Amino acid sequence: MLQAVLHDRLPFLIGLTLVGLAVGAMAFLYARAKAAPGMWWGLTGTSVVLVFGATVFFPTRAGGANGWCTINTQLWEPMATEQGVLNAVLFVPIGLFGVLATRRMMPVAAAGALGSLVIEVGQATIPVMGGACDSGDVQMNTLGTVLGAALGWAMGRSRGVSLTAGARRTGMAAAGTVLATALVFGLFVQPQVVDGTGLRTAAGDERATAEGAIREAFGGRYKISAVQVAPSMDGGPGSLQITFEEPLSAMLTWPDADYLSVQLEASSEPGPLSFPVDSAMKPRTQAEAERLAMTYASTHYPWAAEAQYRKTTSLGELGWMTSWRWEQNGVLMPRALDVQLNTAGRVSQLAVNSGPDKVENLPAQTVTKAQAEAKVRAAVKLTSGQVGAVTKKAFRVRGEWRPLWLVRVIPDGGEPETMSVDAATGEVTNGTPVG
Repeated sequence: MLQAVLHDRLPFLIGLTLVGLAVGAMAFLYARAKAAPGMWWGLTGTSVVLVFGATVFFPTRAGGANGWCTINTQLWEPMATEQGVLNAVLFVPIGLFGVLATRRMMPVAAAGALGSLVIEVGQATIPVMGGACDSGDVQMNTLGTVLGAALGWAMGRSRGVSLTAGARRTGMAAAGTVLATALVFGLFVQPQVVDGTGLRTAAGDERATAEGAIREAFGGRYKISAVQVAPSMDGGPGSLQITFEEPLSAMLTWPDADYLSVQLEASSEPGPLSFPVDSAMKPRTQAEAERLAMTYASTHYPWAAEAQYRKTTSLGELGWMTSWRWEQNGVLMPRALDVQLNTAGRVSQLAVNSGPDKVENLPAQTVTKAQAEAKVRAAVKLTSGQVGAVTKKAFRVRGEWRPLWLVRVIPDGGEPETMSVDAATGEVTNGTPVG
């Protein structure tokens, strides 16, 4: 939130500062007329305008009011990031000046924490608000308010600042605010649980696993320059983001390390970054491309020979794609291999899922293809366009293997997307699980 506030939108910041100063001046004059500490009330008024103006009225950025709220289970992470520290610092003046102005610590600390909570839920539900809902923001805003309030109490002890004054009213107001916010959250916001919100550098087994996966796929052809760990979301797998000395990248799910995706080139013109299989053979037909792909698989993924079926598809000027698959009771299994060869017969893209070729206790399938398509059409409220179930595959969802219909949605004049339908329960979700 604050990085964008501080790094751009200068006209908005200038205007907000002027408004803050004007409000602070009015609070100063009003407090002086009431024989209250005018300086502290003026600084409190300015702080509140700057903080809540920046969070509530900052020009909307992509990602705001999308109905989602990130719930970070790693409570320590925001404290170790620039964004988290800035979020805390932003609220320190509210706590400090608010306590010195009101001479009450508890109401001020509660107001800062509850105000942040309301703002974050508003960012998930109100389109005109900028930013995105994140539990880490509430955590750090609250910490900043409490630190400021504690400093204000220490500074104001000789002026009669109280720790407990207004405790009953504060408790009642806080309870009402929390209940109302929880109601809005439950009705209109979808929590997105993550184990940390940022990338971190891989170490130990993480780095070794990434290096092993790339070595299995390409031997020593490519040199890894960095491996970063991306957090898991909603109980799904996290991932290792792999970058190379060459301008290419790869992704490996973590901690299961089952699914590897690598794009070596996307151009129709074969380049030096694609992986050579047999320099003496340049495929001219689909059959020759399949034989070359089998040569690659037999060297790097010999388990592909046990696949129940194999298929090679022409991709025109991009070359050919050969796929190996396993099936159980009409459901594609996780284990899979996709090798794309360019027209020079070199590997240009690779997707490997070394997951199981059989899944025990897979739930019984009760939702037909037609029913899955109907559920998706109803869920997206599609009045015109195409909806078609592509396949049915087993995915690990929240730690449990589930049979999912993958349904392609192509609205008239809109962007295509894929939805998932649980073939056992009929539950519809956006997107496709990794792998």
